[in-house]
Amino acid sequence: MGRSNRRSRRAFFTRAPGALVALAAQMPRVGPSARKETRDPDIANVKQFGAVGNGVADDTGAIQSAINATPPGGGIILFPVGTYRVIRSLIGKGGTLLQGMSRAFTTILYTGTAPISMLLYDTAGHFAVRDISFKTSQGGHASVQLHIRNSVYFDLQNITSWVGGTKGVANNQIIGILIESTATGFVPPRGFGRISNFLYTPPGGAAASGSRGIELRGIPGQATENMVIDGWGNIEDAEVGILFNVAYHCVIDGSYFLQGNTTGIRFTSSQYNIVKRPRLAASVSHIDIDAKSFDNVIIQPSFFSPPSFGNNHGVRTVIISSGDLDVPTDLTSQVRAGSLGVGNAAPGSTLGSVKRKIEVFDANGVSLGFVPVYDAIA
Repeated sequence: MGRSNRRSRRAFFTRAPGALVALAAQMPRVGPSARKETRDPDIANVKQFGAVGNGVADDTGAIQSAINATPPGGGIILFPVGTYRVIRSLIGKGGTLLQGMSRAFTTILYTGTAPISMLLYDTAGHFAVRDISFKTSQGGHASVQLHIRNSVYFDLQNITSWVGGTKGVANNQIIGILIESTATGFVPPRGFGRISNFLYTPPGGAAASGSRGIELRGIPGQATENMVIDGWGNIEDAEVGILFNVAYHCVIDGSYFLQGNTTGIRFTSSQYNIVKRPRLAASVSHIDIDAKSFDNVIIQPSFFSPPSFGNNHGVRTVIISSGDLDVPTDLTSQVRAGSLGVGNAAPGSTLGSVKRKIEVFDANGVSLGFVPVYDAIA
């Protein structure tokens, strides 16, 4: 391949999606002479390393060889259209981009029944996974499809998590994406990543204990921090749609529909997180906040059934809504923006009952007094 056709790694990470067309033109011919072609050292096409992509052949070794072949500075691992069956964990590498042709046409498939992490990044940094579906054909095991452990600075875009098998509790124990911190002492803290446009699609029916669409998991003394979940997505029929589990300073900012999950969003020992515009249709509890979680904010939630809140509702939880919500009275603060006249043509003057008071502080932490929150303003 000539020098004029080479693509730098840095340019690829910032190029528009149309760059895939150019990459497709660089794909080798399928046939006996394929391995004889000159390969760009920055782009490792998994089929050049022997992957078949027919959903039957074991492509684990070929894919791992392609990942390992990227230079020390990183590179691109390219997955042409196909279904790539694996029988054990793939180990990702820092500085690399795993790029599918689209999540509708590039799938990594696990057909086993023993729990594994299908793609694992461990203590890695500066990597990305884009436009790939992960599928387990059998759901009766506690596997993780995309597992990020003790890693930092990563970007996960346009990922689909498929869970095969039949409907029922025993057939969905899968975690789609797990971002995890398992040791202390990391600087910066583990996390600082982004998940964008994620779909979690199990076979349907009730979910087994342990299944999650996305889990942000830390340990005491080392939270998973500064994660962003944005774009649009759908997470359904998991035990928990999105779980904040010892997670700090994380944000959900997008259009995510969480339906049929036992719990839509759960906070466990988590702090300073913001959830914007969640669309919730949970089967048991829409939002679950334990007593060890505090200073979490939920903005403009949409409920497709009467709001249901589980557990102890946390400390200093704030829900901001444009209208009245039937929420537990022990929530520390609920700001009903519509009731306060925000966005109304003419603020009302007839006040209802004071439901709670919010203390306001200046920049030095000195109390400026309390602002009353009324149940209605007419």
